Amino acid sequence: MVSGLLVTIVLLSVAGYTVYNSEKSNMEKQMSLQTTIMTNNLEAVLRDAMNRVELAAEIINGKIDAGQWLNMPELEEYYSNLVSRLLLPLAEDAPDVERLYFYFNSPLVESDIATGAVVSKNAENSWEARTDKSLEMGKNGFTPSNPDASWYFETLETNRARWLEPRLKQTGTGPKYVISYVMPILGKSTILGGGGTEGKDILLGIVGADFNASLIQKYLETLDIPEGSLAFVLSANKRVIGHPSLDTSTGRLDDESAAQIESFTDTLGEANVAEEAFYTVDDMHLTFEETPWGQIVGYAMPTSMITAPVWATIWRILGGAAAALVVAAMLGFLFGRRLARPIVEVTRVANKMGEGDFTETQIKEYSGEEVSMLQRAISRTLENLRTMLKEVWDSVEQLAASAEEVAAGADESGRGAENSMEQVRRVTEAQEQERKIGEELSRLVTEGRKLVDSGMELIKSLEERHDKQMEVTDEGVRLAHQSEETVRVLDTMSEEVNSSFAEVTESMNKIIGMAETISSIADQTNLLALNAAIEAARAGEAGRGFAVVAEEVRKLAEESSEAARQIHGYIGEITPRVKKAESSLSESKEVTKKGTKAVDETRKAFDTIHNSTQSAKEEGNAVAKALENLANTYQEIERKLSELNEGRAVVVESLENLSSVASEQSAQAEEFAASSQTLSEMAEKLQSQISTFKIANED
Repeated sequence: MVSGLLVTIVLLSVAGYTVYNSEKSNMEKQMSLQTTIMTNNLEAVLRDAMNRVELAAEIINGKIDAGQWLNMPELEEYYSNLVSRLLLPLAEDAPDVERLYFYFNSPLVESDIATGAVVSKNAENSWEARTDKSLEMGKNGFTPSNPDASWYFETLETNRARWLEPRLKQTGTGPKYVISYVMPILGKSTILGGGGTEGKDILLGIVGADFNASLIQKYLETLDIPEGSLAFVLSANKRVIGHPSLDTSTGRLDDESAAQIESFTDTLGEANVAEEAFYTVDDMHLTFEETPWGQIVGYAMPTSMITAPVWATIWRILGGAAAALVVAAMLGFLFGRRLARPIVEVTRVANKMGEGDFTETQIKEYSGEEVSMLQRAISRTLENLRTMLKEVWDSVEQLAASAEEVAAGADESGRGAENSMEQVRRVTEAQEQERKIGEELSRLVTEGRKLVDSGMELIKSLEERHDKQMEVTDEGVRLAHQSEETVRVLDTMSEEVNSSFAEVTESMNKIIGMAETISSIADQTNLLALNAAIEAARAGEAGRGFAVVAEEVRKLAEESSEAARQIHGYIGEITPRVKKAESSLSESKEVTKKGTKAVDETRKAFDTIHNSTQSAKEEGNAVAKALENLANTYQEIERKLSELNEGRAVVVESLENLSSVASEQSAQAEEFAASSQTLSEMAEKLQSQISTFKIANED
């Protein structure tokens, strides 16, 4: 009775431990599967957010020429205004975006201000696009050493896209708990003469977006989490970015949830998240999984979900064990005596069989149906064993003879397999040598093809330059002709002006003569007026009127003489200037002749350049044609080599199959030899062992 109780206790302990481990394993598998599903769903949510930033980067890259910006950084404000308007529809279409922005790589162009394009919500909760020039290098904490500015400086330094740690940010609609994704933009220069930057990657700047933490909260709300269990999301530095009790306007948890998360993160410690690792904290069983970008997805279940099935199973086992003990005690009391003596008799015969003695053919019979059945079964077993041992003895002798024949055949097969292996090895070596030669030839052809392609590109570039040079030369010839015509017109105009100056000189000489005549007439008129005044004075009262007229005539004569002197003076001043102008026109005419000659020589030089360029272009076209023919030849060689490689691949595959078959044949031969040897040894052992059995004669 005591032993039964002990067995029951042991069984209960083993069963409880087994059930506990089974339930724990099942729950951990469910948790692992649930965490993987949660992680995949979170990755999809984050990937959608990242796609929006990448789309913004594509828009920016399509509108800003990096080489043009690098040469003219003063265009930053213009580009920022343009980009902000283009990003506005992208932000309006994203309900969880708080801010979408792009900032130029100001350190690259040594600018003191990081100019950017920003799209964000204002106090009226409507979107607005603007240019931001508030970030000054080295001022207001905008330095590489400030963690709050690492989104800019560290991203430029590492040239790597990343998710930033969550932070509380003041927005136009109030404080918001946000997570941000930033990425560098690599642009290319498409302008020629960009200081060697054309076609090269240029770190243009940084594009990013601030997402409201409600993005993660909405994702958690879609999960089917059992009651009492908990799903949460941490950042790479183990800060909470998703939790059922997280306030997305402050980034805070209630005290109980905060203490629980702190205990979870303390358990995880500084180590990386282990795959399918499980932890028990207080009354929760939890596991973690990490996204490719460092976010940590946590899932916790109450440990009571493990222990409850265990206790239910233990109570069921206790009830069953108690019932089994009662039934076993009753059956033992009823059938113990009835079965004891027949069992002793059967045990005696079985002991003889164990010693190899099969001569016992009769077992004492006892009453009772169960006992008779047991006795008859033992008798049949004994008879069958005797018959089987005789048949085994005969088979062992045949087995020994067959083993010798198999060994001989295995030796012959092994020698054939070795010869096949040797032939295959020689063919394989020859094929390998041919393969190396083919690869070398293919490499040389490929290098030749690359050189031809480079030559084609160079010829194409030279052809473009020749075309541009032809255009410039034609323009130069046209301008030379135009200059020559202009110089000729100037020469004609100079001759006409020179002729006009001669006419002016002649007219001035005539004017001088006329002025001298007027001066002489005025002198004579003055003398006559003086004589008239004298005669009027002599006439007395009768000549007073005549005296007045004579005085007026004298004044007019003086004025006429003064006017003639002034005209003579003006002509005197103009004459040197006219002569100087005539001299300058003569010199200008000489210079014009020289210019005409120089323009004519320039036109001839341009004609020579034009002819040389045309010849060079024709020669380049001939070279291009030859290179094209050479490229076609290389292409045909590559095609033939490809066909040769395909044929060689078939041969190699056949050789590998043949080698494999030969190896298998050799291995099988060795196995046959070993098996035949083992078979012979087994036959000897069987003969030795069977000879120890005592078998009675059938008669």
